[in-house]
Amino acid sequence: MFFMTADRQPLPPNRAAGRKAPNELAYSGSSHALKAAGLVFSGVALSLAGIFAIIEYSSSHSRALIAADIKTVSAEVRAINARLDSQQATTDQRFNRVVQRLDKLDERFERIDERFESLESKFDLKLEHLETRFDSKLERLETKLDQKLDNVAELLLQLVSQKAEQPTGTEQPAAGRAR
Repeated sequence: MFFMTADRQPLPPNRAAGRKAPNELAYSGSSHALKAAGLVFSGVALSLAGIFAIIEYSSSHSRALIAADIKTVSAEVRAINARLDSQQATTDQRFNRVVQRLDKLDERFERIDERFESLESKFDLKLEHLETRFDSKLERLETKLDQKLDNVAELLLQLVSQKAEQPTGTEQPAAGRAR
């Protein structure tokens, strides 16, 4: 019967008890255990190396995917930021135009206020002038009325005094009156 060793050499069958083959000395129990342990260790090391290689490959592949995702997200964020910056610039321009229009309206309202103040002062001056003219005409009319009333009063006094001076019997009868 032949047994295979780790180095794939067949072990010769046991010979007579007195004589050992030169190869049998090399395959003694402790030496065989060391070779088997070496073989197991080598197998475990190769298995671990394979596992670590798979993990490294998987992690490098994952890192590449993550880097691609980060680049994609970064590009999307830059595009969004560019759109936001453009939108903000457009909004700022619109607000500036609105502010300019409001400033123009303020200027127009100031000019309108100045015109109204000018018209109001002109109106006040004309009103004062009309009041002065009205007052002066009223005073002249009052003066004329006073003079006419004074004349009428003087005439009435003269008539009354003339009547008082005339004799009572010399009155002339009114025409067409019966006595």
